[in-house]
Amino acid sequence: MPPTQHHIHLADWGLLLLLSIIWGGSYLFVAIAIRDLSPLVIVMARVVIAAAALLPLHLLLIGPLPKGRAAWTAIAGMSILNNVIPFTLIVTARP
Repeated sequence: MPPTQHHIHLADWGLLLLLSIIWGGSYLFVAIAIRDLSPLVIVMARVVIAAAALLPLHLLLIGPLPKGRAAWTAIAGMSILNNVIPFTLIVTARP
């Protein structure tokens, strides 16, 4: 079987560039904010801004938020492991 050639479309390159600007830009803002704010305030602000952006999308595309205690326990655990701890360590790490 001959090897297949994969081409990346120009629109995909544009999306990748936009993602890199958004993702990398957050580290620039962290470097500026750490001068005046504590690491936990910066992490909390990141999470609140992300939640404010994603919550309406969730309600629009998926529907209401879960109501069970088990679901919210899992959500809290994942938020601590995937957001609070890593971003706090990233913010507190200084070159």
